[in-house]
Amino acid sequence: MHVAHLIDTLEIGGAQKLLALFADEARTRDLKVTVISLTSKDNNDRIIADLKSLGVHIIVLSIYKFYDPTAIPKLINVLRREKINILQTHLRHSNILGVLAGRLSGVPVVATLHSTHAQPTGRLYRFRFLLEQYILRFCANRVIAVGRMIEEVNRARLADKAMDIVSNPVRPFSPISEDKRQLIRKEIAGDLARTLILTVGRLKPEKGIQDLLIAFSGVHEKHSSALLLIVGDGEILNELKLQAVSLGINDDVLFTGSRDDVPALMQASDIYVSSSYREGLSLAMLEAMSVAMPIIATKVGDTEFLLNEERGLMVMPHDSVGLADGVCYLIENPDKTNKMGDAARAFVEANYSPGLWMEKLLGIYEQIQNATY
Repeated sequence: MHVAHLIDTLEIGGAQKLLALFADEARTRDLKVTVISLTSKDNNDRIIADLKSLGVHIIVLSIYKFYDPTAIPKLINVLRREKINILQTHLRHSNILGVLAGRLSGVPVVATLHSTHAQPTGRLYRFRFLLEQYILRFCANRVIAVGRMIEEVNRARLADKAMDIVSNPVRPFSPISEDKRQLIRKEIAGDLARTLILTVGRLKPEKGIQDLLIAFSGVHEKHSSALLLIVGDGEILNELKLQAVSLGINDDVLFTGSRDDVPALMQASDIYVSSSYREGLSLAMLEAMSVAMPIIATKVGDTEFLLNEERGLMVMPHDSVGLADGVCYLIENPDKTNKMGDAARAFVEANYSPGLWMEKLLGIYEQIQNATY
């Protein structure tokens, strides 16, 4: 079976990580994998290199405008030339263009919803939102939601269109030695006794990092040795740096940019925080759970299915006071938080393995292939 994945861009993100996981799982099965990217960006190189090392054939179409009249003909040409059996699409533009190209070329398409899709503002964005809604409802062979809350939120949007819930997986990280852990902590914090609080993700408004900085200023008043580690790049980086200065915590907040060693950073840190206003199923949180990190997160997306009183703490979005109180609780109760971390790791290992995820996808592929014959 030749499976192609179509995505808007190969810049670093959760959907892009899934492509590498898929390719890795495909190597033990009779699958040929092609990844088609609508656009190319400056920070694609690392992801492209990772995918190629896994035997993935990569095609970049250089379609930079949604309304490019050559977009669908280019996609149809690729699907036919490469003899694609199944196309899976990711993110809004790829969902729209890929489903249409698949329908016109006779290639079955599985569209993927990665987000709860908050109602967009602005006429152009709303048009794309509604167009995707119509195309998924009437043209896609199958629609996958990567989490239970994503399926629930999109149920009304797609009316009677059935959706398959195939939750994002997480691959267990290779453990680091205690010497390596101490070395990382020393490089980051200098003082090995400091409490390292970690968050990972694109720096954009809906990630709620503004609230996290306010919360950390409260944490720092009680626990002056705490250090906040913010891993990722994005459009509001400079704004966040200025906010840290205005709060008087800039010496205790480290903006690292994108890093290749997030698994090691997670294992070297003490607490993971997610302050998002909107999420689907957060891969970063799954990764943090997989290494038994104590977690506090906002109750958005699938977080309420991931965390409970045994596996972590939850607060409502925008609640910087609640975030601060939760982080302080985790710092002050190490015995309880260690048990939370162990329970979180066990839960992820039992429910979010790559093998289980892959088997569900292959089952869907086979069903729609059989239905088209």
